[in-house]
Amino acid sequence: MNNDGFFEIALFPIPGSVSFPQTIVPLHVFEPRYRQMIEDCISQNKLLGVCHTKTVERFAPSQKKQVQSKEELYQIYRQNLSTFSPQDIFSAGPLEITETTEDGRYHIAIHMLKRFRILNIIQDKPYKIAKCEQYDDTVMIDLAEASELIQKQRETILSFIESQLIHLGDAVIKELDDIKRESSLNSLTFKLFRFFRMSELQMQEILNSTDPRERLEQIYQFVKKLKTQK
Repeated sequence: MNNDGFFEIALFPIPGSVSFPQTIVPLHVFEPRYRQMIEDCISQNKLLGVCHTKTVERFAPSQKKQVQSKEELYQIYRQNLSTFSPQDIFSAGPLEITETTEDGRYHIAIHMLKRFRILNIIQDKPYKIAKCEQYDDTVMIDLAEASELIQKQRETILSFIESQLIHLGDAVIKELDDIKRESSLNSLTFKLFRFFRMSELQMQEILNSTDPRERLEQIYQFVKKLKTQK
């Protein structure tokens, strides 16, 4: 955090990637400018944010002539992250390098801590750095004092997770036990994304929400839909 209360955060915009606080995001980093970003984040003790992206900013006329559809052109742009704008709300945290390959590529793990909102981009090249403010919930809810509806939704979600994942071993059981012990609805609704994946549109909407009750309701409806498909 700067002296003015704002944060300067390095951004890794990835189409379709929405991450949540209280989760760990693994990445394989191979592009030179992003390898530089990783090294800078570590040396400068800077947070790294991973964010979903807005729509493609532009289509090159020369490329339009070479492809058959807009979707095909979109796939070309997916390979060049500089053509995308980051979503305003994203999660960020400190990173660790878990492996360095012989040719200099990095495998990293980002320990997402909090959500942030982009105020403006202060650096665009060789990678984006944004001036950000912390993005917090407007209400805090202790599960011990939560309504009967919230308790029912929580139990339904946790029971479904347990029924689907309990056979996967001790590591998963440990993760599930941690979530069962969570006393804050705010944190619970983020931790659940250690197990779930929805469409990026749904996940970004949940990430943007500042009310944990709304987030729980959306996750509950998602689980109900999954159960009917079984």
